[in-house]
Amino acid sequence: MRIKEKNKKSILILGICIMVAASAGFMLGGHKASEYLNKTPLDEDTPLVRTAVDQVGEEDGEKYWSWYGFDFAVDWCACFVSWCVNENKGEYENEMEPFCYVPSGVNWFMENNQWKNAGATPDGGDIIFFDWDCSGIADHVGIVTGTDENYVYTVEGNSRDMCRRKAYPLNCESILGYGHLK
Repeated sequence: MRIKEKNKKSILILGICIMVAASAGFMLGGHKASEYLNKTPLDEDTPLVRTAVDQVGEEDGEKYWSWYGFDFAVDWCACFVSWCVNENKGEYENEMEPFCYVPSGVNWFMENNQWKNAGATPDGGDIIFFDWDCSGIADHVGIVTGTDENYVYTVEGNSRDMCRRKAYPLNCESILGYGHLK
């Protein structure tokens, strides 16, 4: 009986996470979303942000996963982030190691004392890590382009197989934390 109750709770939590993530996308979806996102805070003084924004609209990720060394399609959100950081080599005191497995990125930032927990306000150019299934393990990553008092704005690779601008409430339960490049 206990297992069934635990499963019900897990399913409920998963459903809430999906609804929160979907509501952020729905709230900003459609034609008005692109107009809204184009008027959001954008840390244009940060080279990583400029690089990420320039990639918006890129499809299928081959540019990023092939750069990483794959000769076949893979989930490419981390390859996208790593490619963008690589395009800005020399901009940061502590060069981030490229990663293709999202939890490896979290580990690198934690090991290098460059991690901000969920709930912190990120800076433009921070790396945002998501935990869509609320398992405690990161499963998606993007680049913070800016914030306001309510939202964090991002560019993400492999968002429905495209580089897209997105926005989430700062207190979104699916945000695991942020890597800060020094």
